[in-house]
Amino acid sequence: KVQRLRGGEPDPSPVETGGRGLLVMDIGAQNTRAAMSALPGTAVQGLSSEGLATLVQNDMSKLDTPTAVAFRGSKCEVGELAADQPASNVQNTIANYMPHLGMDEQALANHLIEPCFLPAAAPASGTASAVVQYKDQAMPVALELAVAFQAASMAHYACAQVVSQGGKAGTP
Repeated sequence: KVQRLRGGEPDPSPVETGGRGLLVMDIGAQNTRAAMSALPGTAVQGLSSEGLATLVQNDMSKLDTPTAVAFRGSKCEVGELAADQPASNVQNTIANYMPHLGMDEQALANHLIEPCFLPAAAPASGTASAVVQYKDQAMPVALELAVAFQAASMAHYACAQVVSQGGKAGTP
């Protein structure tokens, strides 16, 4: 059942979600997991109406999706495809970035955990960024953008899973 973050019982009154479910993600340093559910008392075709969570599988039918983003030519790949980049493209892969999120350039340089990406020399956003080759140009990518790519990918997997179970998935 869905519970409030601080505990307690779910509210038994009906909740209007517009036919949409709830997607919760845990974006970790190495792996990302997600679960989806219809809120109790709501109907979302393809999900349990009793508030039971369904774990989201990625495109490789795995529950753990690597927290990684990679750029190759004009393509951006997330998860399994990013983690499986050949050694020739490791400089364009952003992995193990969550411990560095929100750091400035000096904090990143002094951090005990070595980044698994090429840090940008002077990040435009003021927070840690990675330098990648995208469309044959060196570009800084803010780590917050890597998180957004990861979240969008997980939302896509959740929608695909709902559709495969006979439901209708809207735009995440």
